[in-house]
Amino acid sequence: MNTKLNEFITHPALSRTVCSAVACLVATSMFASDTRLFRPRAEEDPPPKAPTTPQPKLPDLVPMGINAMFSHLDNGHRIYSATVSVANFGQADSADFMCLVGYKVVDTTDPAKYPVGSSHYTGCLSFSSGVKVMDIADCSGNWAFSIPEAISVAEIYIVVDRFWNWFDPADAGTWEDDAGKDVVGNIAEMDETNNIAGGKFIYYVQYVEPTTTVEVPKGVVIKP
Repeated sequence: MNTKLNEFITHPALSRTVCSAVACLVATSMFASDTRLFRPRAEEDPPPKAPTTPQPKLPDLVPMGINAMFSHLDNGHRIYSATVSVANFGQADSADFMCLVGYKVVDTTDPAKYPVGSSHYTGCLSFSSGVKVMDIADCSGNWAFSIPEAISVAEIYIVVDRFWNWFDPADAGTWEDDAGKDVVGNIAEMDETNNIAGGKFIYYVQYVEPTTTVEVPKGVVIKP
């Protein structure tokens, strides 16, 4: 055997150096042959954005109050003129709409026909010019609504932009059971749940004299 070669092979330091160099060459050859290790990662395409439809600006009608004044008696009903106020807190002017007037029975002398707690529509006023955005408008009407004489205490409600077909006996419901198109009414609004206002009560008492019964709203002073 060649002595110089044998010394080279058996020399510990040289053996380690040669092995390390050979290992590096082999590793470099392997990495270079597999180009996948150095291929840059392709960026994922972002998901396509769904097309957006701009939301229309809508009005938001809110009843603010009612001022009712007794007019006369007619066929067992008390007839009233009234002025109602409606605000528009939305983002657009409103088209024309109806403001319905209703009542809930609090006390009655005819519980069979007008049970306590029952609700009824009784009249309406028309806002033919609508209400401008961020404005409050009034609408007045003579003989705007009526209350049966059999009802001695009634809570008055104003209901904005609801449908009430008083010619259709099947449409006998009120704001308490409105659904579908009756709730939407004539105008699509930002909020369809704030169209009802109650809390105004009308009371009636009787002052009985020997020959005359006078019926007036509670609190009215009758002069002798």
